[in-house]
Amino acid sequence: MLIRLLCALSAIFLFATQGSDALATPYEQPKGWPCEQVYNPTIPLGTIWQGAPIDAYKETWWENNALDSVLEQLEDLTLNEQDVENAIDSFIETNDDSDQEKNLLQLFTGLYERMTHLYQRQLEGILRFSQRQQQLAQKVSEAAAVLRNKRKEGATLADSAYKEAEADLEWITRVFDERQKLTLYICEEPIFLRQQLGFRARAIQKHLRQP
Repeated sequence: MLIRLLCALSAIFLFATQGSDALATPYEQPKGWPCEQVYNPTIPLGTIWQGAPIDAYKETWWENNALDSVLEQLEDLTLNEQDVENAIDSFIETNDDSDQEKNLLQLFTGLYERMTHLYQRQLEGILRFSQRQQQLAQKVSEAAAVLRNKRKEGATLADSAYKEAEADLEWITRVFDERQKLTLYICEEPIFLRQQLGFRARAIQKHLRQP
């Protein structure tokens, strides 16, 4: 929950296309990017989808009101694989068989767009988290410098000014360290989302005619 709360800033949606975009396009890594994985603000469509082209549905999928409920379900990343498949099966059963191909392609298009948007919000959250850590690191350095100066001035543990400077350094350092422990988990969030989107794409594709 804490990790998701950190990812609150919306980013501009960049829609990846098929074909030549199947391989991730290299992007300049933002200053302060804290994660091991290479920074990529898109989810290249070709890396998760081998179904029919979805270009025709990019501007129209949201007009299908039947998608609202199932999209809300599939956006829940806590669903297990069986729950995902059940949601897709239920969607198919409650919609016109004659439009099944179109409905499923619209479903994937909407899911891809919405989850890519969430993915980009996660990246923005990571960057904001990293920037805050850099600010805290600067504060730790400044607090340490204040304490060193107090020592040079001959202050001792008995001096209130020294105690205050020492307490400030301990508090800022503790905050920095506790937040730093979250870095690994925060960096895993976009990876997990991409994995979940890939599984949902394969689950939808099973019900489509192969291109």
